[in-house]
Amino acid sequence: MRDGAFRHVDRIFGPDEVFIADEVARRVSESVIRTEPAKRLATRIIDKKDWPVKTRMNVMEEKRPGRLREFALRSPTTAFSIILQVDDNPLIDRTYAELAASSPEMDIIGAYESDSPNAYIATITDLFWSKSVLIAVAVTTPTTFQNIFAVYEVEESINSLQGT
Repeated sequence: MRDGAFRHVDRIFGPDEVFIADEVARRVSESVIRTEPAKRLATRIIDKKDWPVKTRMNVMEEKRPGRLREFALRSPTTAFSIILQVDDNPLIDRTYAELAASSPEMDIIGAYESDSPNAYIATITDLFWSKSVLIAVAVTTPTTFQNIFAVYEVEESINSLQGT
């Protein structure tokens, strides 16, 4: 049964016309529901100095689509590992030594000894994800990382930026 102004539609129009009108209304409402909100990329920065890690620490974790422009870590020791998961899939879980050995062949990840004494660098660049990303560091003995830096972008709906 129809409400308000539409309760007499069945008397004015035949069942075929009513069926067609209902179908058109249903399809229009479905297309409106499926419309994605407008999105934009919001830049995020992580800039930590003298960051202590006892065993393992999640450095960066996002649950929205995005892009990592650059991640860099400076350590006083080579006794650490980098863990990288993209869209809930483990991609990298390697020690500094493993990363340094394979970094000449890899574009997105690198590891090398700095010109400064007791400074070992690990980097990740130009990485995209569609659902989630996790970058963590693990150590065998407590370590204070000299610097941990990341620049990345995540999708945000324009409505959430306006507080609606």
